[in-house]
Amino acid sequence: MISINYKVLSKSIWTGKIKIKIFATFDSEKSWVSLQYLNQNGLLEHEQIHFDIAEFFSRKLSKVLLERVDTVEKFNRDFQILYDKVYQEYIDFQNLFEEETSYGTNIEKQKIWKERVDNLLKITKPQP
Repeated sequence: MISINYKVLSKSIWTGKIKIKIFATFDSEKSWVSLQYLNQNGLLEHEQIHFDIAEFFSRKLSKVLLERVDTVEKFNRDFQILYDKVYQEYIDFQNLFEEETSYGTNIEKQKIWKERVDNLLKITKPQP
């Protein structure tokens, strides 16, 4: 299973500042593949694109949080709303990828998506 997670790196009781790390994750314990698709051409690339999409949206969320959530107060007030908004965009994007590539069976469409996602990663910077 691929997802976007976060970790609070630090909170200051003196300044009220907070540092949050956002990252894409892959949980091999919750992932599986049907044996009938095990040797399907493009399967690994399809799953890599899913992870790259998660990475792009983790970068997008990181940018939003750096701009809008820098204190514990703002974290408590705004974090979940911002996270949910970007996470829904992420889910919608993943679903569109599945639809347009016919769940990885349309190799030509998958190539187009790979280029699209690669370009998105190029124009965003990972969180330090």
